[in-house]
Amino acid sequence: MAAVTFSLRLCVEGHSESVLYRIPKGSVLIFEQSDHLAALGGVVELQFNLALSPDVRFERSSFIKCPGPGANLASTIQTSADWSATVDLHTAGSYQYKFTHRKRVSDDLSQLVEQSGYVVVEPHLSLPDGSYLPLDAIALQTVMAPMLGQLSTWRTRLQVTKESGYNMIHYSPIQRLGESQSAYSIAEQLYLLNETRDDPLDAGERPERLTTQSSVGKLSASMSIDVGFDGVYQLVKQLHAEWGMFSMVDVVWNHTASGSDWLRAHPEAGYNLKNSPHLKPAYELDRALKVFSREVAQGKWRDGGVSEYVRSEDDVRLMADTLRGVLLSWTRLWEYFSVDVAAQVDAFGKHLDGKSVDMSRVGVEKPPITIVQDPDYRRSSCHVSLDVAEDVLFHRDMEGRSMEEHINRAKKDLADTLAWLNDQKKTAVEQDIVREAIHNTMAHVRYEYLEHQGPRREKITVDHPIVPSYFFHVDANVLLSSEEVQDASKGERVLSHNGWMMDADPLANFAGVTSHVYLRRQLIPWTDSCKLRFGERPEDSPWLWVHMTEYTRQMARVFHAFRIDNCHNTPFHVAEFLLDEARLVRPDLYVVAELFTNSEAIDNVFI
Repeated sequence: MAAVTFSLRLCVEGHSESVLYRIPKGSVLIFEQSDHLAALGGVVELQFNLALSPDVRFERSSFIKCPGPGANLASTIQTSADWSATVDLHTAGSYQYKFTHRKRVSDDLSQLVEQSGYVVVEPHLSLPDGSYLPLDAIALQTVMAPMLGQLSTWRTRLQVTKESGYNMIHYSPIQRLGESQSAYSIAEQLYLLNETRDDPLDAGERPERLTTQSSVGKLSASMSIDVGFDGVYQLVKQLHAEWGMFSMVDVVWNHTASGSDWLRAHPEAGYNLKNSPHLKPAYELDRALKVFSREVAQGKWRDGGVSEYVRSEDDVRLMADTLRGVLLSWTRLWEYFSVDVAAQVDAFGKHLDGKSVDMSRVGVEKPPITIVQDPDYRRSSCHVSLDVAEDVLFHRDMEGRSMEEHINRAKKDLADTLAWLNDQKKTAVEQDIVREAIHNTMAHVRYEYLEHQGPRREKITVDHPIVPSYFFHVDANVLLSSEEVQDASKGERVLSHNGWMMDADPLANFAGVTSHVYLRRQLIPWTDSCKLRFGERPEDSPWLWVHMTEYTRQMARVFHAFRIDNCHNTPFHVAEFLLDEARLVRPDLYVVAELFTNSEAIDNVFI
């Protein structure tokens, strides 16, 4: 059958990640200039990251220059008004194009337009007779893998799906689950669900495993893979060959079960207090809430009017008023954002030693003195730029003072400035962060105890605190003291839970260093899971990248399709990398994703 040809017109503007072009595999795509672009004159250069041949390994960061008809790769800049470039879409996946339009000015070329966009090449789902199932004809039924029972019974149980006319089965994760048994809280990505085994394992017993050396680029690690996946592979293959049935599985890349055994060996795979020290203030707040809740449950706050029974809005307001004082006095959170005035003034004096006033800097507009956050988030360990302080407070009119008097005045003025800046930080913490944290805490209390759509709990207990914790202790649920929070060996064993936010920006990492989501108590936590910290590249968390890549490869070997769970919280670069790895195993992988963005345009960015 002849290839279908599609045309994509390059325009001065309008190309965006939020514009989705879906084109079937095997088609021909012709890039053409819009009438407006052609009328501008000049030259066009186009780059595309689809490999020249399906036999060439795809590298997302590797772009080739696309020639027009009849041109070779060396002659990629063409001046013809009817310029075009033809690309054979031979491999499924998401690909980026970039183009530059330059207009000749004098003897040089000056850039006029630079745009980029994406093309999604749809896969072929091959039926046993060699034909393809149109993607719009997919009829899918979801089944919960733990409910299917032993693998030997799956075919019989799935017979009703076949007879009902479905052509694809969507399985929830088939991996061993965490303590909550939530279908999306995977404890062991490389072990099969125990419920699927004809001979289930006893508690703590390990399955028969194949040990392999798995690699990602130059990184490698030894991985033990459950041989039970071979049985699932054979079943999926059989259902496809005999029923024409395709199979999809959920992949969960964003989080892992809090009780995952491998977290004990690799706590760096999560957001902990060592690799993410910006979470230390949030942990202190979380600890204070936990202690306060326990004391309320034990009746220790009854004399202050706070009862373990929450029966009215008045109870909520009284608890909020009490909690404000508790949080401020117990945590002293502002110290994480403040400077040690004496230490800074002393350092400033040493900084000025031997210097003289630069008269050219006197009377010149200067930048303000501001507090620079301590990246390790230690109390009273922020600082100011001594160079800026020098410029503002030292390089000014001496007004007849001796150098010693001038320096002492500069040091006193810095001390006054720092005291004022510390007060500003304290006010911001009290009126912004703590107020927001209490507001969100009380919203949860109302839902749990008063609102009709909530569970309407009767009382606060140790087992049911006023709010769930945001953090998981890998070794034991023993709270760290303020001093222990600063101990890297202990802080590394405290990981942040995953969760979701109302009206959140799906493009922002709510656990990242610029986010105050945990500190403001804006997260609705999933206490059975921990958010995974991949970093920006595999070298940032080598074992995690290798582990999740191997998990992804195994699922691509077994299944025809993926549903990416919690995709809106999964970092772009992680999902792109893992999908690229999956397509090396199964080039025609069909992919769908869970997206809660409330925006079709943002959905398209993810796609």
